[in-house]
Amino acid sequence: MLAALAQSSLKSFQLLIAGRGDKTYIDELKDHINKLQLQNRCRFICYADGDYKNEFLQAADPFTLTSYSENFGIAVLEELANGTPTLVTQGIALSK
Repeated sequence: MLAALAQSSLKSFQLLIAGRGDKTYIDELKDHINKLQLQNRCRFICYADGDYKNEFLQAADPFTLTSYSENFGIAVLEELANGTPTLVTQGIALSK
């Protein structure tokens, strides 16, 4: 997804990356973003839940959830309920 954004003619986007993860993975992701020169368009935000999470989800346009294995992906249902265009990878159980 990041490589596609880097090649896109759309230059006015802001990618918000929410959640927690393994520090090594986060560092690799940040390195990848820097190599693609997307650091000015990508922002890491903290783990979000409750009303704080809902504010981010309702503002998303579109929402994406990428994972090699996600047992359900409740955020996908929440976004679909909000009417937000939603993209998921095949690792999300709801993609099937």
